[in-house]
Amino acid sequence: MIKNATITLQREKVIPLYMLNKFEVVLDDKEIGEISNGENKSFKIDSGKHTLFVKIAYDLISAPKNEYSEPIEFIIKEKQNMNFDCGVNVDTSNILITILSPILSMLTKDKKLYLKKE
Repeated sequence: MIKNATITLQREKVIPLYMLNKFEVVLDDKEIGEISNGENKSFKIDSGKHTLFVKIAYDLISAPKNEYSEPIEFIIKEKQNMNFDCGVNVDTSNILITILSPILSMLTKDKKLYLKKE
């Protein structure tokens, strides 16, 4: 296959929650890269139908590896560029919720991360 299309992800900059954690970018159940806090990153992909999601990359200070966004299905044409936003589903304006969110997320089935098409 020829990588003839591009997806671009913009990750929301969040302080302090998960600012050190990278997100893995997963396309069709294969990791294609990582995106850091506040980063804008592009990936060359094949045209056609795909499924995309992001999840927290595992390291010593991260939440469990199964923290991920809802998958998005999309169709991309040759030479097309699609843009996506991703980030954390937490109201970071409330400092107590921000500090407690890793613990609270273990008690809920809500997705901690979001991914949406621009």
